[in-house]
Amino acid sequence: MSMFNKKNVKIIIYIIFLFYIILLVYDYNKKNQQTLEHIVFKGLNFLNEKELIGLINISNSKSIFSYNLSKIKESLENSPFVESAKISIKIPGELHVQILERIPLALIIHNNNQIFVDYYNQIIPVNSKTLNNFPVPIVNINNNDSIWDPNNKNIQLIKYIFKHYNSLYNNLSELLITNSLITLITDQRTEILIDPRKAINNINKLKNFENSINSIKKIDDHKYINLIYQNQIVVKERIYI
Repeated sequence: MSMFNKKNVKIIIYIIFLFYIILLVYDYNKKNQQTLEHIVFKGLNFLNEKELIGLINISNSKSIFSYNLSKIKESLENSPFVESAKISIKIPGELHVQILERIPLALIIHNNNQIFVDYYNQIIPVNSKTLNNFPVPIVNINNNDSIWDPNNKNIQLIKYIFKHYNSLYNNLSELLITNSLITLITDQRTEILIDPRKAINNINKLKNFENSINSIKKIDDHKYINLIYQNQIVVKERIYI
């Protein structure tokens, strides 16, 4: 009786093992049959799906599990317009792609060269599409500084304004920069004159000035604001008729 029971146990274990192998083979074949049916993109504003699909090698005839998600991520992030990408698979046949696009901080013009640059010093190409889609301040540099240096003080200035004085950044149309003078021009064409040697100090002075007049006037109520003098601010108000 004991021998019979041991024999039965071995048979049962063999049957369970065989059943487990069959399940593994079935699951493997099922996965291989799950081909890619849809790609779902999220986070797109400037880019479009067709542009992104062109960056990755996708075939609807392949199993969705055969794709190397790390390589797809790397291919997408090689685009100058993509800051980061997250890739995931959703059963039965969807590839989900979450994109974080790069957003230019400014359009830099220097020695007839034009580039968009973001907050992290990444360069974004300039073309008709980007010019129409990114209404950012123009930084027109007329000095010998290299704009390719991430520590360029003029790029650092626009980054400082963006981070510490966002209301001014959102109102800026252009920055005209020479060795002796920086002129900020607002959307309403108010000119703000800054000493390049004391640029951050002057920006903070402007912020304090705006806060002091905020209840009665705005920056754009002035034709110009001169901040270059040590202990005073010289202004000329607009005349409204």
